[in-house]
Amino acid sequence: MSDHNRRQASGNNQSPGRRPDNRRATGHLRDRVAREFSDAATRGLDGVPIADEARPTYHQFILTGFDELMAHEDAEARLPVATGRLERFTGELASETRGRSLAAVTLAVFVTIKDRTCPLWPFC
Repeated sequence: MSDHNRRQASGNNQSPGRRPDNRRATGHLRDRVAREFSDAATRGLDGVPIADEARPTYHQFILTGFDELMAHEDAEARLPVATGRLERFTGELASETRGRSLAAVTLAVFVTIKDRTCPLWPFC
């Protein structure tokens, strides 16, 4: 039996030495992580907005965590830990903001909470 016939018989139509294309699976995982990070941050903030001055730093914090999580082979398995930590972090941002009677999370509040909680895998 030729190599081609063996591959067809086994249901493997790939060329020898090629790995399965998992770009679609990776894309779905990236979308899921982004969605779950967004949901966790929203739950934690509980309606407290991020001030314009703090927004770039806040977004970079989230992106750092996203990139760090996605760099792991077992990103999906670690997702609950990452989202739980993000929700707690944003919850602390909201609590501190309310405690200071501010209308939004300022850069000073963000830095205070970050300094208090980091290192906080995968964000810092």
